[in-house]
Amino acid sequence: MLVIPFAEIFEKMPPLSDLEDTTLLAVLRVPADQLSCVFLMFDTKFAYIDGHYRLPILDEYLVVLLLSKNFLWTTIRSPDNEKIYRQHVGEKVKIKIQGINELQKGLVLSGGH
Repeated sequence: MLVIPFAEIFEKMPPLSDLEDTTLLAVLRVPADQLSCVFLMFDTKFAYIDGHYRLPILDEYLVVLLLSKNFLWTTIRSPDNEKIYRQHVGEKVKIKIQGINELQKGLVLSGGH
């Protein structure tokens, strides 16, 4: 099973309990200039700390579409691992949140983010 790591909890994410049932729906290679500032800000906004995740400056990104229960969401990734992501389209994936602590886990499980 592919593991998709995240540095923190992001506002875009469904409740943590829904992440256990996540499917990788699609992998889209997109030129950087085709991603609006609004989308970039939405996709990278942290849920429990101020600010946004700082993406590396690249010419192209992957936009990965995920479905967790009935919640459609995205993540922007470097195209370095495109082949790996594409090999798992249509499959269940594991979402691993690196920076989660117990307070955040409780809030997300309750849908309070």
